[in-house]
Amino acid sequence: MTGTEGFEHVEAEVTIIIPSWNGRALLGQCLDGVARLTDPPCTAIVVDDASDDGTAEWLMRHYGWVTVIRQAHRSGFAAAVNVGLRHSATPFVALLNNDAVPDPRWLGASVRTLVAMPEYAACVPRITYVDAPSTMNSAGIYLYWYGASGDIGIGEPDGAPYDTYAEVFGFTGCAVVARREAIELVGELDEWLEAYGEDLDWTASGTLPRTALRLLPRGPGSPPGRRHVRPAACAYRLPAKSE
Repeated sequence: MTGTEGFEHVEAEVTIIIPSWNGRALLGQCLDGVARLTDPPCTAIVVDDASDDGTAEWLMRHYGWVTVIRQAHRSGFAAAVNVGLRHSATPFVALLNNDAVPDPRWLGASVRTLVAMPEYAACVPRITYVDAPSTMNSAGIYLYWYGASGDIGIGEPDGAPYDTYAEVFGFTGCAVVARREAIELVGELDEWLEAYGEDLDWTASGTLPRTALRLLPRGPGSPPGRRHVRPAACAYRLPAKSE
C-alpha cells in the first residue's frame, strides 16, 4: 500500500489512532509508514491535541486520506486517544505514537495473532530505535514490586530473546493493536494520568489476567530519528464471559 491506496475503497478492519501535539515534524515519517502497511485494510485518525504548529492544516494538504480530529483545547495524550476511540468502529484498534515508524508487517502480524488466538485481547510490538536499529526500546513492560513499570529489553541488543514468543506483563503506549471487545471490557484510558502511566493503568485495571505474548522477525531499517515499530505481539487474555 502506498500513498492513498487501500484506505478509501476497502472496508477497514483496523483503525489506527495517532494522538499528536505540535508533532508536524514527526508525522510525515509516521504516516508514510502507515501508508506502507501491507495488510489488513485500515484507516488512520490523527487527533490533533490543539497544536499551534499548523498540524491540522498541513495534514489536510499532504495526507488527505487521514481523518483529522482537531481538539479545541489541549487535553493530553490519554484524552486524545479516547477521542479517537470514540470515533472508531472497527473490530480492531491500533494506537501509534507520532514518533514511531511502523514496519510494513506490523499491523498484519498483530491482527493475525489475535485472529488465531481469540482468547487474547491486545498485541504490542517489539520496538527498536530507528537511528540505532539493533538496540531495543521496548518489548512490552514489566511491573516492579512497588507498582511502577519498566520497558522490557530497553538498551539491550535486538534479537534473542526478543525475536520469539514470550509472555510479558503489559504493553507500552507507543504502539498496540487491541481487540475492540477488550477496550469495551476494560474501558478508556484514565485521562487524569494525561501522558504517563496510562498504559500501565490500563494493563493493571484488574479486568484482564496478566498474560501476554510477543513475537517476530527483524524488520527492515528506517530513516533516523524515530522509534521503529517491528512486527511483534504482546497479547492479553480476555476474561471468561459470565453466564
